[in-house]
Amino acid sequence: MPHRILLVDDDPSIRRAVCRYLTRSGFAVDEADTGQQGLQSLRTASYDAVVTDLRMPGMPGEAFVEAVCEAHPHLAERIVLTSGDMSGESVRRLRSRVGCAALEKPFSMATLSGLLGRLLGTPQPSPAPSPLQ
Repeated sequence: MPHRILLVDDDPSIRRAVCRYLTRSGFAVDEADTGQQGLQSLRTASYDAVVTDLRMPGMPGEAFVEAVCEAHPHLAERIVLTSGDMSGESVRRLRSRVGCAALEKPFSMATLSGLLGRLLGTPQPSPAPSPLQ
């Protein structure tokens, strides 16, 4: 049975590309375009890991991560933060407090797939590398 990943990002082209790549890499992926939708998905399904953008309208990624960790503490170290700016102090504090991984955009899909494989203890074979555009 493939590992189930929740992907939360407000950019439809990023969601589509990441979902397609992770699916081809052997993961089962559900998508959400807001933090609120992500939390709803977590209430109705079980996930092995969460990949989330930090900069989203409505519920910021930091608030989403805090809510995930409160309701599903077993996922804390299986969260991957993505953003074009990982250098802020609030991001460093969040990563330190939660223990989650981070990838700065643009990242390669192979890097994301490999990171998820390591977090889940099952390195994944990956299709040819393709950068996130």
